[in-house]
Amino acid sequence: MPANREQIEQLVAAAPNFRNRWEGFLKESEGEEVPPWFIGMSELAHYVVENYAKGITVEFPNLFSTVEALL
Repeated sequence: MPANREQIEQLVAAAPNFRNRWEGFLKESEGEEVPPWFIGMSELAHYVVENYAKGITVEFPNLFSTVEALL
C-alpha cells in the first residue's frame, strides 16, 4: 500500500494514543525530503503489538477499519 501523509494521518487519527510516538518519528525524520513512511508504519506495527500484549485493544476496531478502508 503506497502511503502518503494524508493516509498516515488517517491512521494516526484512528489510534490517537499513537500520536506522540508518531510525532517522535517525524522529528527524527526531519531534514529528509520525504519521511520514509514504511519505517513509520513499522512504528505503528510495534505500537499495535505492544498494546495487544498489554491487553489494550480499545483503539483496534477503529484502526483496523481505517486500514481496511485505505486498502
